[in-house]
Amino acid sequence: MRASRVLDSVEGYGRHDHLCLAFDNADEYAARAHDFLADGLAQGLQVHYVFDGGTHTDASIQSIRDRLFAELAPRRADALKVTSIWSTYGVGHVVSAEDQIAVYAKATSAALAAGFTGFRVAADITALVTTPEQLDAVAHYEHLIDRYMSRHPMSAMCAYDRSVLGSGAVTRVGCIHPVSNVGTSFRWHAADPVASPTSEAVALALTGEVDRSTYDLLRAALDRTDIARGQPVVLDVAGLTFVDHHALAAVDDLGRRYDTQIAVLNAGHMVGRIAEIMEFEHLTIGRPE
Repeated sequence: MRASRVLDSVEGYGRHDHLCLAFDNADEYAARAHDFLADGLAQGLQVHYVFDGGTHTDASIQSIRDRLFAELAPRRADALKVTSIWSTYGVGHVVSAEDQIAVYAKATSAALAAGFTGFRVAADITALVTTPEQLDAVAHYEHLIDRYMSRHPMSAMCAYDRSVLGSGAVTRVGCIHPVSNVGTSFRWHAADPVASPTSEAVALALTGEVDRSTYDLLRAALDRTDIARGQPVVLDVAGLTFVDHHALAAVDDLGRRYDTQIAVLNAGHMVGRIAEIMEFEHLTIGRPE
């Protein structure tokens, strides 16, 4: 199962896990990335370290590569790749979710073809979210790549410098990761594929607590959700500890926008009772028939 929890240690995560790390200095990111990738190498994954290369010379980039190879000591030379964000994503433009997912899908397939058990990346992508337009694009990308990871052996730790972006921007991307240290009270992310009755259905999860103070954040997360019109959706709420009718109405509105039904799985008494009273049009309790 994919992990969905508050980020503490960066070790012990599997081939489909997706982490968001809010950090306050470059040394903190480097240390966490080192541990996350070392854990990946121990699992037989091919790993990729992406750092903010804006202030680095060619010599310093080579120094980072040499240090990581020395510290991580991969058994194969092709088990570890080190690049700057400039060469991996490009900086100064708005990220295309489709294009970047295609890049990582190709990398994952290549890793498997080369005999690795999957692909893992740790990336400082602070420089990609310096404008509101970039933030919206990256949040949309984070949601879609999370859905890709839930079905393919790719895992990632996406890192954001809180001292540069501020807590508000980091919170907006943190809440759409299944694992995060951002401190959001809820998480909206892709669920395990087993939650989906068909390959066509989108499997999502809502965990934690949603109350009046987080309505705007939840609506922003829902706005980043990309569903084909009429595409069925299953929503696992097993990890949801508190929610009210306003939040569930927002999810029902998501179904209305995409003209689809959202089947809620693992609903407790609280969710079931709200749904019974509200008689939602696009939100139903239980697996779709």
